[in-house]
Amino acid sequence: MKVFFLLFLLFAMLKAQTVTIENLRTELYSKEAKNSLKKVELSLEFDGENLSNQVSKLNDATNTVISSFFYEDIFTELGKLRFKQSLSKYINKKYKIDIKDIYIIKLKGVQKFDIEELKSFLKDYDNENELKDDKKEVDDKKEYISKENNITVPDIDKITDVGALLNDNNSNDLNVDTIDPSILEIPTLPKDITPNLIQLKDKNISLKDINASR
Repeated sequence: MKVFFLLFLLFAMLKAQTVTIENLRTELYSKEAKNSLKKVELSLEFDGENLSNQVSKLNDATNTVISSFFYEDIFTELGKLRFKQSLSKYINKKYKIDIKDIYIIKLKGVQKFDIEELKSFLKDYDNENELKDDKKEVDDKKEYISKENNITVPDIDKITDVGALLNDNNSNDLNVDTIDPSILEIPTLPKDITPNLIQLKDKNISLKDINASR
């Protein structure tokens, strides 16, 4: 009987686990002013079963539940109690994890200057400026390419009479009747050719008529 009890106790101890979430920071709405946020930092210890590899789910649940509380309420005894009860119920309903108890190890407001947050802010600021510089460089290149490709074709007056450009100014004065026949190189028949040796295609034209035209 004692052996059975010891085995059961050992099994229960192995199954029961404790997970700690340390230095979790989040922002809560304050009652002092509308849309006013204040930062808090807390550390929690969860006691339950099968909590191995469940840290991310416990973190998510804690951030979700605590965001429903005002900054001033979370520091009261009633506010802390309500927070632990709400968180335990939410984890069981959302992730099916049985939480036996939640211990608030640390809960405080963050109002002092934080060097790590400043470093994070400066890093984000530098990254934002780098993105702006890169965007400006890309816009400048686009504008340059647009100007280089903006080639305009000059306007050319429409030519209505192409023939007028090809003809000379005096082309209209030329006429077949005004051509001097002497400037044409028309071959003539030798004087010693006898009429009987010439056969004309047109019988109505005689050799005398040809010589007379010379």
